Amino acid sequence: MLAVLITLAAITSGGTTPVPEGNVETALSRCLGSFSAKLPPPSDAAQIPPGLIEGTAVRVVPVEGAAQTFSYEGTSPRAMTCGVAIYGPVSQELRQRIIALITGSPKWKPHATDAYDLSKRFPGAEEAYWGDPFAPSMNGVAMLVRKPNAQAPTLEVQYHSVMVQ
Repeated sequence: MLAVLITLAAITSGGTTPVPEGNVETALSRCLGSFSAKLPPPSDAAQIPPGLIEGTAVRVVPVEGAAQTFSYEGTSPRAMTCGVAIYGPVSQELRQRIIALITGSPKWKPHATDAYDLSKRFPGAEEAYWGDPFAPSMNGVAMLVRKPNAQAPTLEVQYHSVMVQ
């Protein structure tokens, strides 16, 4: 965890490197496309960056070539989740490309954020949500945008599909 925090502190204090946009889009495409139905083992708590939508119930992998960018898969048996989290500055162009990637799929339709409301857990975050037209809160994509800091991703996109039990 200390290594993650040191890296994130360097990022938010001005020691930034550009995020390789193609790598982020590839990681997000994998998540939004299909991923294993087999639950991954959780990452060691020291390896999980702070402030993720799924908290620490995730398997985290750094996105190649970008120390401040992570992809993850959730480990809960009640919901399939995956996402990409970027710490530090995020260009408007990358943000627009991520939105285009999400909206490029006919599976996701824009919905009011109350369909999968994250505002109580993440006050001050700008939230957008795209969901299944027939069950938006059960199956969709959430995007949070926050001010750069070491305690939460600046931009996080998460796919979720809640299991009916």
